Amino acid sequence: MSVASSVDHVMIWRWVRRYTPEINRRMHPYLKLTNMFYRVDETYVKVGNTCQYWYRAVNSKG
Repeated sequence: MSVASSVDHVMIWRWVRRYTPEINRRMHPYLKLTNMFYRVDETYVKVGNTCQYWYRAVNSKG
């Protein structure tokens, strides 16, 4: 029996719930402060005979 067959999605979910707070705690001192406000511009543009959906995310600094 291989190791992969003995690990199911519930076990992975338990690992995520257990270790995510610890990873966040350890990484916090190394993260840069960023502007947390973003705006998303969305539009449809006709190119030739087709309409294309375009979007972009913009922070407050542009």
